[in-house]
Amino acid sequence: MKTINLFFSLLLLTFLASCVNEISSKRKTNLKDFKIDGYFKKFGSEFHAGIKMTKDKEENTYLISEAEDDNINLLKLNRELDTIWVKSMGGEELEFTSDILFTPDQELIVLGDTRSFGAGKSDYYVNKVSLDGDVIWTKTFGSHKVEGSQEIVYLGNDKYMILGTRLEELEEPYPHSLYVVQIDRAGTLIFEKTMFNDFTKPGSSIANGNNDGVIILGTKRIREYRFHLVVMAFDEHLNELWTLDLGETVKHSLAKIIKTSHGFLVVSSKPDDGVKILVTKISDEGKILWKKKFGDRTQSFGNSIKQVSEDEFLIFGPTISFEDMDQDNFIAKITGEGELIWQGIYGGHGYDNLRDGIKMDNGNYLFCGTKSFKTDIKDMQMVLLQLDENGTPFEF
Repeated sequence: MKTINLFFSLLLLTFLASCVNEISSKRKTNLKDFKIDGYFKKFGSEFHAGIKMTKDKEENTYLISEAEDDNINLLKLNRELDTIWVKSMGGEELEFTSDILFTPDQELIVLGDTRSFGAGKSDYYVNKVSLDGDVIWTKTFGSHKVEGSQEIVYLGNDKYMILGTRLEELEEPYPHSLYVVQIDRAGTLIFEKTMFNDFTKPGSSIANGNNDGVIILGTKRIREYRFHLVVMAFDEHLNELWTLDLGETVKHSLAKIIKTSHGFLVVSSKPDDGVKILVTKISDEGKILWKKKFGDRTQSFGNSIKQVSEDEFLIFGPTISFEDMDQDNFIAKITGEGELIWQGIYGGHGYDNLRDGIKMDNGNYLFCGTKSFKTDIKDMQMVLLQLDENGTPFEF
């Protein structure tokens, strides 16, 4: 059975937690605490991790998962969250998955990496799939080096842009370049571009920018063991418009940038007497408007941010307790100005890590991720968690 990227990330988080000497058990009065395994819908050990999710106009949910058979699994669930079908994609070697997108032509693009196909050790692996699970086309992009995809965005005019990294050297400090690919609706390459050479694979994110451009978030190596988050704005041809350094971040942690009606929001992990979730508001011109920290435990990491209304957002990621040595999920609902609406801890026994979330038509929030129901970190399976608009979970 392969050791997937998510397991490695969880182990790193646990290691980081063990390096912190000061333990804080102080809880805020408005922190919800839900630690019951029954709040999570389980999918069995053949599905190791729920990576990303999306939904169609009929309120069906689509999940991508890394699976026991080393391939990418795409699952379709109905409104009641029962499985309709499972589609496996891949070859004889290892495949990893990174993103899924519901397209304007009512189909799905599943993004990942392949070691079975392509030109090198690992290439971008892109599948266009119908809502019935039929693969329409498959494309690979890369070189003889190691490419790892992160996210895909729709640019308009039947164009898509894929962000990831290229490993330039197989020796310390393992420098990565940003590797960007633009394709059309048929998967035909429009252009590809490799930029810089001092970034890391985790912590990369892409969002729509202004005037058909894009915003790219990357984790840049400043010097040995020091990493900064950098936001870069580009036009549609990837000519750089401006760059903004957001300061130090945690090595190998995830980060996410999204476009709002008034600029951009970034969620990341900030070293701060441990680790805290940092949310940063950036103007369209690349100026920092404000920064706010969240997270009630000594170690809280910002995996992602999702907009759920015009002025409300969900931020979430793993949080570590030294009292019971559990890794749980921290979720908070905030306003567009960073004011806290509610926050909570959701987990159970063992390790938990939510990776993505969507808002359902009924107003509830649905999250996917991975969970171990034992203390053994290898005993992982994909799970769902459903909350109402006030952060109260439903039992499955």
